[in-house]
Amino acid sequence: MTHRIAPGSNAGPGNPSPVPSRARTGRGKRLIKTVTLLTRRPDLTGEQFHDHWMNVHAPLVLAMSRVRRYVQCRPLEVPGREAPCDGVAEVWYDNLDDFLATVDSPEYERLLADEKNFMGAKTQDSVFVIVEEDEILAG
Repeated sequence: MTHRIAPGSNAGPGNPSPVPSRARTGRGKRLIKTVTLLTRRPDLTGEQFHDHWMNVHAPLVLAMSRVRRYVQCRPLEVPGREAPCDGVAEVWYDNLDDFLATVDSPEYERLLADEKNFMGAKTQDSVFVIVEEDEILAG
């Protein structure tokens, strides 16, 4: 479920918010996700990195049966700002048990083995967090 807060709302520190403590899917289930900041191998161009990530690595992620959603985010080039990474990966699971079962699977081992083909640091050496997501929209 997506929640909206009206612009100008006084919800904030010290003021109760109309937003429930956790966002849920339409089926009433709370999903978790992993967020990883990826860096490319130094010998690859940005285009080579993104090509491998999209066309080789993404199918490996989607081959893991417990993955519910996968998003690849590319940093935008903004004058005066340098992105701290070459990409951000978001992978959703139904629950923590599904994530833990995934990391013990042969499909996950294949995924990790592919990282050396395009990433500068392994997932284990990257910024990697497991989170619950609260979506709060204006309006």
